Amino acid sequence: MFLREQQHYDIHFYSLLLFSFLMPIHPRLATPFIAFAILNWLLSGQFANKLKRFFNPLAIIFSSVYFIHLIGLLYSTNISEGWKDVETKLTLFLFPLLLFSIGFKNYNAEKRKLLKGFISGCFVASLYCLISSTYVYYTTGENTFAYEDLSAFLFSHPGYQAMYMSFAFFTLIHYQVFSKEAPLFGRTINLILGCFFLVMVFLFTSRTVVLGTILLSTITTLIISFRKFGALKAIGITGLSGILLLGILWLVPASQHRMKAAIDSFQSESNVKAKPNVRIDIWSSSIEAIKTNPIIGTGTGDIQDHLMSFYKRNEITKAILSNYNAHNQFLQTAIALGAIGLIVLLMNFVIPIILGFKSGDYLLLMFLFLFIIFSLTESSLEKQQGVLYYAFFNSLLSLGFFKNGEIPHAENAEKRRRNTYTSRMPRQTVRKRN
Repeated sequence: MFLREQQHYDIHFYSLLLFSFLMPIHPRLATPFIAFAILNWLLSGQFANKLKRFFNPLAIIFSSVYFIHLIGLLYSTNISEGWKDVETKLTLFLFPLLLFSIGFKNYNAEKRKLLKGFISGCFVASLYCLISSTYVYYTTGENTFAYEDLSAFLFSHPGYQAMYMSFAFFTLIHYQVFSKEAPLFGRTINLILGCFFLVMVFLFTSRTVVLGTILLSTITTLIISFRKFGALKAIGITGLSGILLLGILWLVPASQHRMKAAIDSFQSESNVKAKPNVRIDIWSSSIEAIKTNPIIGTGTGDIQDHLMSFYKRNEITKAILSNYNAHNQFLQTAIALGAIGLIVLLMNFVIPIILGFKSGDYLLLMFLFLFIIFSLTESSLEKQQGVLYYAFFNSLLSLGFFKNGEIPHAENAEKRRRNTYTSRMPRQTVRKRN
């Protein structure tokens, strides 16, 4: 150990805090702080204790996605592409290692700070995009206030930015309504920020994230209304909220244009230029690709070459020219690693969801459902933006189920209550016999 224990802990925490703040702005700004955290982990020693905390069921399950991709390298032909993919996914192992092996001295308080850091980063990123768009509009007259034009100022994909804003929105709702703790920034600021992030979701105009946000917001409204007003009023309030959100969606020109294109393309199979139709063709080709190696897949490095052969066979010109992946993470994993890899990936969603329902953890459930919805139309773990976001928050939010990486809080609540009751009972003294 090079420094005092508290100093190593502070470096660990503030590295994660800076990472969470910078991630929505740009991954390349955030990744150096992962390196700082890993270096600190190595220098702080106490490896036996760290590894003991790390070897718990959740941390192993989360890390297994990375290790199964490593195994997929063994039967890959295109090793160079395989190593690139493994490098991209490295944080699927690093964040469970960092978070579960060290943990937090005050989990709820420090998780709250990390989430505040992320929300602050989302606000800075959004503000930068809006200011840049305003400058471009007044200097050139060009409208860059939506979709790819807006996210281009961050050199980012609009879908990931929309997902960040949506998660920030649900985080604010969690601390405003469902958590026993105080709102993150005060009730008034929470409300203003929530509306701001909701608008940004619509401006980034990722159809999947927008519809997912509307769906999850509607469910959230139903739950809140049911608790306060009963079933009948809850249905009415939820219906009006859904209509309001759809109305806002229709008022944003870019969203309106993209939704119309989606509807038109599904209505007319002859419209080959529409992106949703291209996705359907890609998904069909992906399913064909899965059938060739259904158990173990093609290997980590060969998936794109394998997909391209099916694109060429089915004459999907746009997918060939743009070198598209499967545009669905579940299909992407099944092509690369077969049914075994798909089962491992699904376990990483299903187990935390079950724990989330058992414990009533609204924030974890919203995070997982939002990411699953996004993964239905994007290969969300093929880019650093998706991997960093998922790996960090999946480990951070799930860490609360374990005390020192061993005992689930939800299952241990009754045991703690009984221990408290037992400790209050008068102890019997035993006299020693001569």
